[in-house]
Amino acid sequence: MGFAKLRLFAVVGLLLAWLGYIAYQALSVGRFPVVSHSQLLVSTLDVIADVRAGENGRPSPKVLIQEVHWPPAGRNLVGREVEVANLADPTIKGFAGPGRYILPLVEGEGGAYRVAPLPPSPGFDGDRSCFVYPDTQITRRQLDEVPKPSAHAGSSSGIE
Repeated sequence: MGFAKLRLFAVVGLLLAWLGYIAYQALSVGRFPVVSHSQLLVSTLDVIADVRAGENGRPSPKVLIQEVHWPPAGRNLVGREVEVANLADPTIKGFAGPGRYILPLVEGEGGAYRVAPLPPSPGFDGDRSCFVYPDTQITRRQLDEVPKPSAHAGSSSGIE
């Protein structure tokens, strides 16, 4: 009987140690945004831009493009201020105050830019939210991992 109790205490001790380790990992590792690959795959222009705060804590629609990540043909936009039509909409998620953000954009009617929405996927009738991502090392690494067509493969982005 004594050996059975010893095994029970050993198993309970291992279980508590495992739960403690998981709790330590959950609390010590910082939370970071996960960049949506599907959103980046439908975007036609991926930029890193300075976004200012507008009314009611929402982002201002005018952004200053600091870098064009994709496509290479969009490099002429660097340093220009462009208007992103839906940036101040409540459907935009991820804005945490003024700063530099990764913006996956699509060109809308009349040449206006919009933040690309999440594309529909099987079994998910989502609200078509649009996400912007803070420009950090972690989000940059995720951005670099998204497979985009190469520059010579042709582009339908309309950017010249």
